[in-house]
Amino acid sequence: LILPFITTTTTFWVSVGDGTCQSVRVPVVANILPIPQAPSVATVSRCGAGSLTFTLQNLVPGSTLFIVTEPGSTLVQTMGVQNTIHTVTLNLVQTQNYATYVVQNGCTSLVSNFSGVIHAVPAPPQVTDPLIRVCSSGGMATFSAHLSTPASVLELRNLQGNVLAVDNNAPFVITLPVNQSQTFVLVAKTSAGCESTPSRVQVVLQATPAPPTSTEVEFYCNANVSVTFTVQMGIPAGNEIRMYDSPQGGNLIATATSSPYLLTTPLLNQTTTFYISAAIANCESERVPVIARCNKEQSCSAPAAVRAQPISANSATISWESVPGAVCYILTYEPLGISGAQAQTMLVPAPTTLVQLSRLLPNTNYIIRIRANCTMCSMNVGSISGQWGSTVFQTLPSKIISSYSEGDVPLIYPNPTQGMLFINFLDNNFSHSSLALWQSDGKLVYSQPRLKESLVTLDLSDLSSGVYILVIQNQEHCYTAKIILNK
Repeated sequence: LILPFITTTTTFWVSVGDGTCQSVRVPVVANILPIPQAPSVATVSRCGAGSLTFTLQNLVPGSTLFIVTEPGSTLVQTMGVQNTIHTVTLNLVQTQNYATYVVQNGCTSLVSNFSGVIHAVPAPPQVTDPLIRVCSSGGMATFSAHLSTPASVLELRNLQGNVLAVDNNAPFVITLPVNQSQTFVLVAKTSAGCESTPSRVQVVLQATPAPPTSTEVEFYCNANVSVTFTVQMGIPAGNEIRMYDSPQGGNLIATATSSPYLLTTPLLNQTTTFYISAAIANCESERVPVIARCNKEQSCSAPAAVRAQPISANSATISWESVPGAVCYILTYEPLGISGAQAQTMLVPAPTTLVQLSRLLPNTNYIIRIRANCTMCSMNVGSISGQWGSTVFQTLPSKIISSYSEGDVPLIYPNPTQGMLFINFLDNNFSHSSLALWQSDGKLVYSQPRLKESLVTLDLSDLSSGVYILVIQNQEHCYTAKIILNK
C-alpha cells in the first residue's frame, strides 16, 4: 500500500475482503520522524603542523556523528553521540577542509562545513649584528635584521617576553635607548599571529675611549713624502686608532688596530694638521689635532774625492772631502766577484772624513760608496745626498814565503765540501801557527789560536753554503785559501 503524501503523523485503517465480504478494519499509524539538527562547529587554526581540537555543539544524543574530508568525503571519524557537546582532536600537516553531520533513526542531518587551518611559521630574523656596543655617552642601541618570510613584522622583546618595539617595514631597524648591558631577542611575526624562534642580541654598554696622544712630526719636504705618527692610547683605551683630515666629518685617512699604533699620512709637501681619535666599534673619542710640520732645506751634496788606500791584506783607509752641513756619512763596502757577498754599512759621524776598514779579504776588489746626511745620523731620516761618491780598490795579497813554501802548503780536502773539511800539514811545520775561517763579508766564523796536531778537522755543516776564506799564519807568515761550501 502506498500512502498519500503526508506532513504529520497520520492513522490509517486497513482491511481485507473478497469483493463481497470485508474484514474488520485495523488502525495503522504512519509516524513522521524529525530530521536531526546539523552540528555546529567553528573553523580552528594553528601555527605550524600539529594537533587541532574542534568543539562540536547542538548534537542530538542518541545519534551517530560522522566527520569526513572535503572534497572526497573520506571518513575521518564516526562515533555515537551521548551529549550535545563533543570535542574532536585531529592532527594536521596542512590546511584541511571537513564536513560533519549526524544520523538518527535513519534520518541524516544537514551538513556543517569547517576547516583546520595551518599557518606558516616565519623564519627567524637574520640579525645584522648579534653583539651591539653602545657608547655610555649616547645610550642608543640600533637593532637591524632581515626577514625572509613575506608579510611579517619585526618585534624587539626583553627576555621576559615583553614587546618593547615593532617595525612593520623593510629595512627592519629598531632603535632603543639602553642604560645597561643586557640581552634582547628579535622575533619575526606574521599577521596570523605566528612567531619565529627568537634570535638573541647582546647589548654591551661600552665606555667611550679617551682621546689618544701623539707628538707632532717634523719632516723635510723638498719632495712629496709620507710621514708616520706613533700614537699612544688613553685610558680607557679603544681597540682602534683613526686618523681624519678634519676635526669633524671629513675623510678617514688611516687606521691602526694593534700596538705600536702607527699611522702613515698621504704624500705631503707642506705642513698639515690631522685629527686622531680612539674607537671601539661605533664608540669614538673626540678628535685631537696632530701636526706634520714641513721643513724645507737643500739636499746634501754628494761626497767628492773618495779615496781608498790598502794598508795590508785585511785593511784599508778610506777618505773623502767634507760636505757642508753634514751630520754624518753613510759608508758601504762590498767585495766584488764573490758569490753571495753582501754590502756592509757603517755610519760615520761628521766631521770625520777618514776611517780605517778591517777584516777585509786579501787580494780582493772592493767598491766603496759614501753618502752625506744633513739631518741626523741615520740611514732613513732627513735630507740625504742624492748621489753616492764611490771608488774601487784592491787589498794587498797575503804573503807566502819560505816557511810556507810550495812543498809545505797543507793538503786541504775535500774542496768544494758538503760539510767536513780536513787540513793536513803532512808532518811539516805547523807549530806556533793559528787557523781562522772567515765569511766572504769579513765575519769570523771559526778560529784556533794554536794548532796542536798536523791534522785539523773542521765541521762546517752548521754554516750556510757559500765562499769562505781560510787563513793560516804564524808571527811572520800567512797562507790563505778559498773554501767552497756547497751543501
